[in-house]
Amino acid sequence: MDETRFDRIAKALATSASRRTVGKLLGGGIAGGLAASILGGGDGAANEEGPR
Repeated sequence: MDETRFDRIAKALATSASRRTVGKLLGGGIAGGLAASILGGGDGAANEEGPR
């Protein structure tokens, strides 16, 4: 990786997000995880046998 590309990536990662944005992202992730665990339904479709 050349130096200018690394610098562009580092600057993009270093830009700070607002506290409100970070809070929304964390809250959404937690809510999504809880919903998936509650509404997951146990066995997934990957465990079911297909038509014969």
